Amino acid sequence: MTPEEVNKKYGYGQADHKNINYPFNNTKKYTRYETNQNGNSNHTTNSDGGFNMSVTKQKNIVGVFVFLILQVMFLFSHFTIAGTVNTLFVLLYLIFRNIINNKTEEEYLSVRFGNYIGVSFLNILLITLFQFVNIKSIEVLVESDYFGFVIGAVICPIVFLIIYGIASAMITKKGPIISILKYLIPYGVYFAFLNSFYPIEKVGNVCLFALAIFYLMFWIVDLYIQKTTGKPDKSIIISAIFSSSIIIIMSAFSIDYAGGIIYGFTHLNSLTSWKWYTVVIIAVIFIVASCVCFAIDYNKNADENRYYLSDDTINLFLILFDIICFAIGIKFYTKYIAVFAIMLFMVNFITLIIPFKKYKNDSVLERVFNNKFFAELIMMGVLITLFFGFINGIIDIVAIIILSLIAIFAFIECGYSWKYNLFIILAAVLSCAFVYHWHHSPSNYLYVGAVTVLFSVVIFILGIHNKKIEQSDDDPIILPKIAILIMGIIIMMTPMSHTGVHIYDKVEIPTSIVSESEKNAEDEATITIYFKPHGKDNNVEACSYYWTSNEDEIFIQVLEENNFSIKKKGADTLVVVCYDSNGVKTTYKHSYNIKV
Repeated sequence: MTPEEVNKKYGYGQADHKNINYPFNNTKKYTRYETNQNGNSNHTTNSDGGFNMSVTKQKNIVGVFVFLILQVMFLFSHFTIAGTVNTLFVLLYLIFRNIINNKTEEEYLSVRFGNYIGVSFLNILLITLFQFVNIKSIEVLVESDYFGFVIGAVICPIVFLIIYGIASAMITKKGPIISILKYLIPYGVYFAFLNSFYPIEKVGNVCLFALAIFYLMFWIVDLYIQKTTGKPDKSIIISAIFSSSIIIIMSAFSIDYAGGIIYGFTHLNSLTSWKWYTVVIIAVIFIVASCVCFAIDYNKNADENRYYLSDDTINLFLILFDIICFAIGIKFYTKYIAVFAIMLFMVNFITLIIPFKKYKNDSVLERVFNNKFFAELIMMGVLITLFFGFINGIIDIVAIIILSLIAIFAFIECGYSWKYNLFIILAAVLSCAFVYHWHHSPSNYLYVGAVTVLFSVVIFILGIHNKKIEQSDDDPIILPKIAILIMGIIIMMTPMSHTGVHIYDKVEIPTSIVSESEKNAEDEATITIYFKPHGKDNNVEACSYYWTSNEDEIFIQVLEENNFSIKKKGADTLVVVCYDSNGVKTTYKHSYNIKV
């Protein structure tokens, strides 16, 4: 193509001349030029070139719809007329603030998550409050000693907001310390309020950690929004303060009821288990919302022939993950649930706050782990896998598998010949973990060790090259090495098929209680333990079990059948130990949170 043809096609050297001499002749073309160059426009265009609704308004319609459904679902199970009216006002507020009065060019729904979460949480607390407040309870409260606390809880938000407004006007440079103090001060004040209801020597630590979790959630969201937009969303701290006041007022009306809610923040086993269909409905809602946000972003960038996963898609999945983890924590509660909560907090912190570096290399490892969406999915999968590994007493096996996969991804594209030796060693470590849990015997350990040494030597010999012969960049014997690696892993696992005992359980929860006299006998679940030996000529010689809450009390079973039953209620961990005819020890460990 000649220079003249290039200039004619792309308009080089023509637009300025035409616009100078005939400023009105090329108006349509000039306008189109400006529109096409504005790649960051917050508006989508239709086929006729006209403007449609802004991207931020489209996404906030999705946000209002999602968070409204969550509040309505909660309202159905805690229905009151006052709660319905309050939910209606919340809906109108969200529509006005985030849709009608939204004139920003932010393009993201995520920067308003703080407003949605804060207002929704406040509304849920109000619905809960309205559920047990009536004229009689108000009269009792006025005559009680706690009426002064209610007045204080009403005045506190006003005082905090005045102080916050003055401080915001006076402090021009707002760093991380100011951000922390903004939540730390009301946290201390409301903790003092709660301890007036609940003495520190009784459940003060519960109030301490429950409020800490509450304010930490709001602080993380606030920190993300400040990082994204450069300024805080004041509605977050306002919602947190008013929500705290609602908890204080609830405590004044009913100490036991509010105490149950506060206790549930740190003891999930005290909460009622969610129905499986409730979790499924919430999951579908957030998945659909995430897909809609992705479609909006895709449509916006269709002219550029590219698409990407925005923070909205990623963060909606993150909220969904938090809700699923909450449901898992209720269903499978253990005394180590705090570790699971800390790991969940780290997933949220990494996803929301920590930026992902961009590398020039295009390796598989970097394409996966430097993509925020994939990294989030990986962290989610790792966390849930580790938790269920802990529940089933095999967290070491899960950890070894995860670390092995990371090592494989890290070394799969490198040219080191010793990487196959590393892979065979990782397989040996995993095999030893299997032996420890389900096939524990000295002979099995020796067998795994011998196989590891043998196949490591074979792979090493295959990797020896003649220095006089020039080698290419590609490994010529990569397929034989992979074949030997797979063969070694299979042989390593061979003893697992004919030694040890396969142990599994079945839990039966009673559906009803016949009478009050039989209540104590019928309000416990039945756990049936089944066991089956591996191998044709193998038998179960001995079996016993104990609960980790009382490890000194060991129950030895008479092996008349291939199963035995246990009555249990509450949260505890069961350990079953069996020996087969080869003297191989099998250990089965499982944590239960049984609610009847």
